[in-house]
Amino acid sequence: MLNPYLWLGFVIMLALAGFSGYRQGVKVTKADYEQAAQVAMTAMIDRHNELADADRKAVIEAEKQRQAQRLKRMEAQHALELEAARNHNPACSWTADEQRLLNDLVDGANGGKAPAPGGVSDGMRQPSAPDGEKRPGGQGLGWFGRFKFW
Repeated sequence: MLNPYLWLGFVIMLALAGFSGYRQGVKVTKADYEQAAQVAMTAMIDRHNELADADRKAVIEAEKQRQAQRLKRMEAQHALELEAARNHNPACSWTADEQRLLNDLVDGANGGKAPAPGGVSDGMRQPSAPDGEKRPGGQGLGWFGRFKFW
């Protein structure tokens, strides 16, 4: 019927055609994959840069706020020291300005929060009796200690 060498040549030619088609498919697929990977990598880098920029801006804003609070606290403390030095008289108690400045410092140290309900409303308890007398919840000045907790 047909020559066996013709059949062998036909099988070899078919195998070579299949192999070359396979290699071409691998090459095209690899190029598509590399292009898709490059696009994905570029998108990830852009997203990372956006997040890093947002984080940097947030850190800068937080530090500005912290420094503004620090500056306000230092100004209040300096104003209190100036007021105390200007009106220093050991026989007198705090003046109204010194009391206000001290309350501002206390409020700033507490985060600017309002006093708790039922707590001391103006940041510092005014003495109800002169030192040395007994008063509930006050400071004891006897030989048994500087502070009484009852």
